[in-house]
Amino acid sequence: MFKTKHANTPEHSVAGSSKTTEKLTGAASRTSDVEFGTLSELRRVFGFSRSSAYELAAAGEIKFVRIRKRGCVRGRVLVCFDSVRNFLARCAEADARFRAAERNAE
Repeated sequence: MFKTKHANTPEHSVAGSSKTTEKLTGAASRTSDVEFGTLSELRRVFGFSRSSAYELAAAGEIKFVRIRKRGCVRGRVLVCFDSVRNFLARCAEADARFRAAERNAE
């Protein structure tokens, strides 16, 4: 069972141990850093519409995770917010290069 005392310090119970909690190490702690959200949260946090999110995912610009029961067509779509942040950083870099090229052309 996972517990979190503080937002940035994930801990878990250790069965058969005298300690009740022990810090996660290695890959387990790195996976807790990845942040996912729903499409409505994507809109609230970043301002992307649902259709824009699907277009960006189809183009490979952002990543989705689909969670559904085996054999079911419908499920839940979660957006990897790290991929959205990386996309926005790439857009900002491209814009800066474009503006620099414009200034050099003048």
